[in-house]
Amino acid sequence: MRSVLLTTLAVFIAFGTTTSALGDVTPTGVSYMLHENWGGSWVDAEKSRSSSEDDNMCWAATAANVLEWTGWGRVEGMANSDDIFGYFQDHWTDQGGQMTYGWQWWMTGYNPSNGWSGWSQVDVPGGGFHPSQYYPSLYHRNSNPGSAMSALDTYLRSGYGTAIAIYGPGGHAITAWGFTHDAQNPSEYNGVYITDSDDYKNHPSAPDRLRYYEVELTAGKWHLQSYYGSNDWYIGGVYALEAAPRVHTPGDINGDSNVTADDIDLLAEVIASGVYNPDHDLNGDGRITTADRDTLIRDILNTEYGDFDLNGSVTAADYTIWANNYGESNVGWRNGDANGDDVVDAGDYTHWATGKRLFSASQNTATPEPGTLALLCMGGALAFSRRKSHERRQ
Repeated sequence: MRSVLLTTLAVFIAFGTTTSALGDVTPTGVSYMLHENWGGSWVDAEKSRSSSEDDNMCWAATAANVLEWTGWGRVEGMANSDDIFGYFQDHWTDQGGQMTYGWQWWMTGYNPSNGWSGWSQVDVPGGGFHPSQYYPSLYHRNSNPGSAMSALDTYLRSGYGTAIAIYGPGGHAITAWGFTHDAQNPSEYNGVYITDSDDYKNHPSAPDRLRYYEVELTAGKWHLQSYYGSNDWYIGGVYALEAAPRVHTPGDINGDSNVTADDIDLLAEVIASGVYNPDHDLNGDGRITTADRDTLIRDILNTEYGDFDLNGSVTAADYTIWANNYGESNVGWRNGDANGDDVVDAGDYTHWATGKRLFSASQNTATPEPGTLALLCMGGALAFSRRKSHERRQ
């Protein structure tokens, strides 16, 4: 039986190429993203050029990504997949392995590949963080290459953290965050969104990167297109871990247990996408609209539009944030994008001015005119020195 396992599961290792990871082609069709529909965000544990402890541990990096997203990895002060990956490096030998065995060890303390020649072994005792959980009920797998994309579809739509085993020139493990399909035929898949621990292996400070690869069904297998310059890599297995029970905090759109400016920005994206999730329906009207954003800002964060630093009031400091970022795009709430349209402009000034009036209704506080602000953006300090204060009529 062991020889069969070694053949079908394979040992996932680095494949030693210096070819740049390609991908990043323009997605086509309809996208479905795990984090956009179930909260949290994609993560990318990366191997380090300076480390000799992770060369063959793509399986552990993938396991760490899933453990962070599902919530099972938040133990002993570990806050992200890099911390979790580091824990694997500290407790396992630098050899090929299987992410599902890593999950099982993390949950129960037991390594199913113990003693197998050529496989990563636990050399420092650890793991066993959730012994009361019945691991087999949390773990799902599909090892049929022909149905790999439909399995990935099912797992992601079910809200599971999902890993992919790919084969061809070698064996490798990557983390799946979404996929695209044809608008008219949902079973016709176009591509996958993934993170890959090896794509910046030789970078001195590996950045996190979400990549998109097209897929093609050839000879009964779903092949990644131009993956490290090759079309020979195919999805041989899809593995998933159910998420830990979460205590939902109203307004925590990204699932990090905090309500911040990131949640304001993400809710704007959710509204634009038209995707419904009951956790995002903050006012309980059965829809996800700007009214939910009003609820998040006014009722949950107890502030107003224009409070860019989220200190509980709309002030000249927030005006300065808007002024300094006027004309910028994709900079978010904390940089002056009040209405969530991805550009800092006069519309955001209007939100700031309205919020300022609400907060200073009983004070003699000037509200700069938008024309003055436009001059400020072009004239800098000169515009500041020439701006006159006008006492607002109460």
